[in-house]
Order: sequence, then C-alpha cells, then structure tokens
Amino acid sequence: METNKLITIVIPAYNLPDYTKKTLSSIAEQTYRPLKVILLDDHSPTSLYSLAKNFENIFSSIGIDFLYIRNEKNLAGDIILKMHSFFGDGWGLIVHHDDWFIDPKFLESCMDFNDRNSNCEIQFFYANAITEISQDVLVDNQDQNWKVINGDQFVPYMLNKGFTAWASILFKNDILRKIKWPNNLFFTDRITAERLDLDADDAFSAFHLLAMYGNVAVTGAIVSIRGQPKSSYSQSSAWARAGNSLFYIYYNLYKYKTFGKYGKKVSKHSLMCAYYFGFQTAEKINKKLISHFDTWHMKCHYHIIFIASKIGINRWLSRCWVSLDSGNYLYGICQIIAIPMKLIIKFVICITPVKLAIYFLKFLQWYIYLLKIKINSKSG
Repeated sequence: METNKLITIVIPAYNLPDYTKKTLSSIAEQTYRPLKVILLDDHSPTSLYSLAKNFENIFSSIGIDFLYIRNEKNLAGDIILKMHSFFGDGWGLIVHHDDWFIDPKFLESCMDFNDRNSNCEIQFFYANAITEISQDVLVDNQDQNWKVINGDQFVPYMLNKGFTAWASILFKNDILRKIKWPNNLFFTDRITAERLDLDADDAFSAFHLLAMYGNVAVTGAIVSIRGQPKSSYSQSSAWARAGNSLFYIYYNLYKYKTFGKYGKKVSKHSLMCAYYFGFQTAEKINKKLISHFDTWHMKCHYHIIFIASKIGINRWLSRCWVSLDSGNYLYGICQIIAIPMKLIIKFVICITPVKLAIYFLKFLQWYIYLLKIKINSKSG
C-alpha cells in the first residue's frame, strides 16, 4: 500500500448511533480504495460497540481497514489531540458522526484530480455541503468542477463563499506533522479554554496553516450533508460566544512566522478573518484574553474589532481589507466612504417612533428630576 495514496477517515462519535450508522454506510459506498476508517467513540453513554462490530464485517468484505476505539473518558473538544495521532503522512478526513457523504465518488474525484495535477502542491480539497434540516448550501459556488487556487487565495475564498462541512475537506497531513500541529498556539484545548474563558477549538485552523504551504483545490459540487441533531454544536447556544475564541485563533495565525510559500499573505488575511467573524451580541470584553495577549498591538486590534462588531461594521471593514489587499482599490475606497452612510441609515432605521417616544419620556423624566433638585436646593 502506497502511503501517499492511503486516505484515513476518523469519525469522532458520541451517543448518536442512528447518525453514526448513516456516516459509516456512506463511507462504505465510496468508490475509492485504499481506505482506513477509525470510529472514535468518545465515551458515549450509548455504546457504539455493536454498531462497530456490524460494520467491521461490512468493511472487511469490501477491502476497507476498520478500527473501533472507545475513550476511557469523554474528551469533548480535546478529542482532536487524540484523533490527529491516527493520521499518517498520507491523506486525512474528519467526518463528524452526524455528517455523511451523498457523493460516492467524492474521494475518487479528489485523488484523480491530484494525480492529474501532481505538480500543483495541493494541500487539501475543499468541496461543498448542504445542511440536513434547513437545506442551506454552505459554499456559494456554482462551479461543479475542481479548480486549483493559490493558498493565499483560500482565506478570501472562504470568506466570500462560506465555510464547508468537515466531511467535505480532504487534507494532506505531512506538513501538519512537521509543524507539530495541533499545538497550543493554534489549538484551544480544554485547559486553555477554561483559563482564558473561551470555547475549545474544533481545529479548523489546520486548513489555514496548510494554505500557507501550498495550493487548494475547490469545487461547488455538494458531496456531503451536515447533520443537525439538537445536540450538535451548530444548534447549541455556544455560537453566541464564539467571537472571542475566533479572535484568539486568528490573531495567533496573524502573528505566526513561517517560511511557507504563502505564509505572509495567509497571516495577513487572518487578521481580516478576525474582523469578519467578530463578536456576537451576547459577548463582552474578555479581560482574561487581553491579559494573555499583553501587547499594545493586540489590545488595539481587539478593541477595534469589538467596537466594529457591536456597531455592525466588522464585515464591511473586512471587505474593504479584502478589496485593498487584492488590488481592487476603487471598490475598497468606495466601501470605506460608504461606511458612514451605512451607519447613518442603520441608525435612522433603528430609531422607530416608539423608540423615539421612549427616549423623549426618559429625557423628560431626567429633566423633571433635575428641576426637583434645583427647587429643593433653593428652598433649603
């Protein structure tokens, strides 16, 4: 078996056997070989052992290596640390147990395209996905064919087109091993998350790092479904506090010094990502995070991003950055000029007659209070 031809699929699974069955069935339908599949049971209350035994026979009969591992304790976000140890120097794929493939030729198309473009240094394949319940297409790309883009174009592509499901990303692992990822600079483990009051990272920083060292193959073809059970992260309230966590990761990527082919550009674009994703309405200034990044430069960027997010111009600023950085100066300058106008329009729309009446009554209440103080002082 050629190492560079092997695709290892790791499935982090927890307590949803019906979804996990869909995932494993969709992998069995993939036309590509050689495949190695690892089902990593994160100490599920509902054991996945019997399901694994059934698929062990199915995979064996079609020439797919299969391994079932059950963690002795629940690792939650830290499962990526264990998961990554299973990937060799070949290709890797992470399929969350509530996602599944709908294109049986997805992996075959990736490897065929890679063989035909072996001189392009493709670091990962980035395809499209659709959500299970809402039926949202995650990547706004109509092109059904594979296309190679430079690594420094990946961040703007992701911002403009959207971030896909993990099951739609096939990545090369040798560079990640060389730079010893995941590490505490880019991966927020449980201890770091608790210390800095952040969410544990699900490791999407890996793709930004890979983009620093080579090219990316992209397509708008839908190859997988992102499951939406009630217990999934995307359905939880954790999204309301993702901004500080994203800032932590993207600022580290921005400050990262590397000799990668596109390292400087991707690092520069990472700050643009910090602006773009910003902070959610429920989030406040994270003093622990500010203390951790104890530099004037970081504090300045943090507060600018925070304020821009609160007044709703963070994405406009990011688009300005993208335009100016890509040489589209006219559009970028127009965006900058338009920001004050957008703020005025937003302010006018937000001030409804009801709100105006409330503000007037509050002002009147405040004015009467001042008059009372003035009268009392005179009578005294």
